[in-house]
Amino acid sequence: MTSRVRARATDAPSATGAGGIDVQTSRPTVVCAIGTEADIVPAIQRSSAPPLQMVLGDHDDVSRRCFTRAGVRMLRVCPDEASTLNAAIRLAPDIVVVNAQLSGKDGLDVMKRIVDIVDPAARPLLVVLGRVADDAVRAYELGVDGYLALPLTPARILDTLNRMRRVLADRQLVDFAKDVIARAPNAGAAPQYALASSRPLSPLTRLLVQHADKAIVVRTANIDWIEAAGIQSRVYVGSTAYVMRASLSALVQRLDQTSFARIHRSVIVNLDKVVELHDADDSDTVVVMESGTRLRVSRRRRAELTRRYWEVA
Repeated sequence: MTSRVRARATDAPSATGAGGIDVQTSRPTVVCAIGTEADIVPAIQRSSAPPLQMVLGDHDDVSRRCFTRAGVRMLRVCPDEASTLNAAIRLAPDIVVVNAQLSGKDGLDVMKRIVDIVDPAARPLLVVLGRVADDAVRAYELGVDGYLALPLTPARILDTLNRMRRVLADRQLVDFAKDVIARAPNAGAAPQYALASSRPLSPLTRLLVQHADKAIVVRTANIDWIEAAGIQSRVYVGSTAYVMRASLSALVQRLDQTSFARIHRSVIVNLDKVVELHDADDSDTVVVMESGTRLRVSRRRRAELTRRYWEVA
């Protein structure tokens, strides 16, 4: 089988690596086409960071070889949805990567089941491999932590793995801090440093968001709704969507609790921007925003949302 690889190196001398691929001797910029007939594995630089433990749901062996080359410890490679879900639950990996077209079906169903079944505190990081924009939208709606666009390239692989390492490091730091506080003497009266760090912060009145490569400040009172986008959030003001580098869980803690409510695990709404709340034909509850946007309310959050309006009234 003949490999078809395009590689481009700039601003540095090149050398011929394994497989006859021209790469830079320092930090390469490599553009590769990947598929069953391409081999970019030799172009991937192995990370010196501690290896992530991964479960991979993909029928294409190229993905496995790419991640392994990047320094991942592969716990299990699964060819279908059932084996992927089983491995994700039983093996407790750091990260689960699933092809959106796993075994020719909808691999996102696996991610949805992991989100629904596994306790958030013990859930592995979730990354979707996909080829079309709709895959990315649906993946982030499910609340995954990352999306890796196909065709794979060395830069995309390493960037995604590095971001996932940072997310894991943040989680571990939080867990360590909680453990230290829990083990502190006189647990009934937390140590001074813990008390100082746990003082409630004032609700945010402005958010720094990004739009078209610009940093923009929006007032929280003008926000209609916010949705999860992996480790980031999308902030909607009218029909305009902005990106904020903060998770939905972090934002909900800093917004005014009298004005904002979580109606779904992936959506927060500004209560002052809601104009209708009613049952849809499929028995789901729906809120309609001033902008005309319709958002689904999860069943377990409906009673809380109704109570919030009752209290306001």
